[in-house]
Amino acid sequence: MKRAVLFVMLASWSAACGGSSGSPTSKPAPAAKVDSPKLESDLATVTLSADAQKHIAIQTMKATIAAVSLTRTVGAEAMVPPGKSVVITAPIAGILSAGRAAAIGPVVRGDVIFEIVPLQQTDRDVRAEAERAVKEADAHVTQVTQRSQRLEQLLKEGSASQRAVEDAQAERTVAAATAEAARKRLESIDKVSVGSRGEVALRAPFDGLITALRAATGQTVAAGTAVAELSQTSQLWLRAAVYAGDLPSLELAKPVLVARLGQETTGPWRQVTPITGPPVANPSAASVDLYFTLPDDKATPLRPGERLALRMPLKATDRALVVPQSAVVYDVNGGTWVYEQRGPAQYNRRRIELGGPAGTNVIVVRGITEGMTIVTVGVAELYGTEFYVGK
Repeated sequence: MKRAVLFVMLASWSAACGGSSGSPTSKPAPAAKVDSPKLESDLATVTLSADAQKHIAIQTMKATIAAVSLTRTVGAEAMVPPGKSVVITAPIAGILSAGRAAAIGPVVRGDVIFEIVPLQQTDRDVRAEAERAVKEADAHVTQVTQRSQRLEQLLKEGSASQRAVEDAQAERTVAAATAEAARKRLESIDKVSVGSRGEVALRAPFDGLITALRAATGQTVAAGTAVAELSQTSQLWLRAAVYAGDLPSLELAKPVLVARLGQETTGPWRQVTPITGPPVANPSAASVDLYFTLPDDKATPLRPGERLALRMPLKATDRALVVPQSAVVYDVNGGTWVYEQRGPAQYNRRRIELGGPAGTNVIVVRGITEGMTIVTVGVAELYGTEFYVGK
């Protein structure tokens, strides 16, 4: 038993001595190895021949630091101006049937939104009766006018009294008022188109957008029931909620620009005009509302409630590194690049980070330094040449 224990102790001491006999400076093998690493700043260099450079007509300029006007971009919402929205109501009780525009969407003036078939058949001779009333009133006006003229002549000759002339003039005034009322009633009947079944057409009073339908086809409605809401969208307002602490720093006398969401980088940016709107503020967000008028864009009209990006100028100015907008090229992932000229016909692509617009230029936060020669014309051709998608 003692010999077995001694053997185990000797084996343990031998293993410990053997483990410590290795080299103490040995390191484990790396998990991965990169051969010939290449920095992004050392990307492929495009070298053009003299003929190619002349054909592309490349132009360059030095990246410079210039004074720029700072801006702040906030979210805004397109809204219908006050008083530009109406509710279409049913003039009589009846059953709704679909019109040419009984759906949410754009309409033009005169489009039939709904037709109402009355529950109780209306008098189809209403127009004829109104026309008869107009003719009768006009004849009565002619009669009393002639009578008044005769009495005035007799008064001059001393054959009539002043009282009879005054009564005739009053009767003529009453007859003229009755005739005017009859004509207005006939005009109101003409505005309501009545069909062969006595149905009444509800038409759009102006070009606009049906923003809500309050009733459906086949529904029975009472007189005065709201069936649709129509908004005039040719001149929308823009409402922007701005932090109250930023108001003193805004310079609204300078152009304020707006763009659709997703077009903040590429544009187009359109100028809007500040206007006076309802003085509304939000205490929870510590914001106040500013209002602007949007230009009418028939090609891509805006919708009420659509969100946009609003760029407002600040009073403060700063100095920053700028390059022309034409010098920037965008890859498929939205990355921004410029081409630096490193030789008479050698151009190297460099990644940059943009900080915002500065007039016709853009601010570069990082990627290049002042004094670098940047390509301003022919950037797309260089990009296509590098990736084999040239003209």
